[in-house]
Amino acid sequence: MCWERVVTIEDFYDGPRGGVAFLNGRLHVFESVFDKARDEYSEEFNLTPIDEALLPLIEEKWKIWTRWATAYHAGKTSSDTNPALPADRPRHDELKATLDPLLVTDSAKAVRRLGEFRDVDIMGSDHDAEVRWSLSKDQK
Repeated sequence: MCWERVVTIEDFYDGPRGGVAFLNGRLHVFESVFDKARDEYSEEFNLTPIDEALLPLIEEKWKIWTRWATAYHAGKTSSDTNPALPADRPRHDELKATLDPLLVTDSAKAVRRLGEFRDVDIMGSDHDAEVRWSLSKDQK
C-alpha cells in the first residue's frame, strides 16, 4: 500500500467522493460507494481504469477549475462563474463535453477499494492530494 497521486477531485462531501487518481500506477476514475443502510458515504470506492491518453485533458480541465477557485477565494470572481473563469469557459466546456462520457464508473471493469486520502486541499491551486488504496475487510 503506497501513496498514489490524486489527479482531480470532482465530487467532495465530507471528503473526496469522486474524481481521477492512480491505482497501482494506472489511471482510474473513482467514485465513493453510498451505504444505504447507514445513509451515508462509505470509505469504499469503485475504481474503473481509464485511458492514460486522457491525462493531459484531465489535468487541463483541473487547472481551469483551480484558477477559478483561486480567483474565487481571492474575491476576484463570484460563485456564479463556477467552475471556470469567463476567459476559460469555452475551453472548459469543450473539455467537459469530451471527458464526461469517458470518466464514468463501469461496474464490469471496476474494482472496489478502501481509500485513505491525505493533503486534500481542493480549494487551492496547490493540489497535491494523495490516496492509499487497500482491500476492504471482505476482500482480505
